Amino acid sequence: MDNQTTWKSIATPYGATNQTEMLEQVTPGTVRDRMHAADPLHLAETGTEFWQRIDQGLTNLLVQEPDHARILIVAHGTLIRSLAIRFSDNRFDPIHEFPQNGSITKFSINANKTKILDYNLTN
Repeated sequence: MDNQTTWKSIATPYGATNQTEMLEQVTPGTVRDRMHAADPLHLAETGTEFWQRIDQGLTNLLVQEPDHARILIVAHGTLIRSLAIRFSDNRFDPIHEFPQNGSITKFSINANKTKILDYNLTN
């Protein structure tokens, strides 16, 4: 099953046809819950499991790396999009602009705040 067909099968029960339409209505965590519900083996993470894993990873980065460290993280577009939705101020539109393959998204992470500095850079 291709990506578009998979997302359509997940979204259809909720009156949507794809991931973007679901994200227009609900949070990335809720979309993860819907992915989990659609998975016949229930191996897909729930929204809570997803954010717990991601938050633990971000915490580990803060503990293991000194202040102002530059860290390269390579991730799937859906993860980058979810983080951008969660931490973006309204300068970017990650709901409607999926990160392109090879694009760069820059984050600033410290114990007090995580923010998106740049999103989906291709140049």
